[in-house]
Amino acid sequence: MNIGDLYMVRHKWLLPFGADAWWKTCDLVVYLGENIANRDDGIKIINHSALVDGEVKIFDTTFLRFLEPHCV
Repeated sequence: MNIGDLYMVRHKWLLPFGADAWWKTCDLVVYLGENIANRDDGIKIINHSALVDGEVKIFDTTFLRFLEPHCV
């Protein structure tokens, strides 16, 4: 994954659907990199973020497998 590159959300049928399922309608996203949170108990949580339809969305590492590089 390269920061600033375009990725397509693929295999949407494998993803769970809910009220906050932003990936239902998006096709291209811009990968923004890791989003690291340090909890008070010392545990470091690594999430990732992407720009989707003008909004920054945060997701966990398991979602990365649904992003494929966009070929222009």
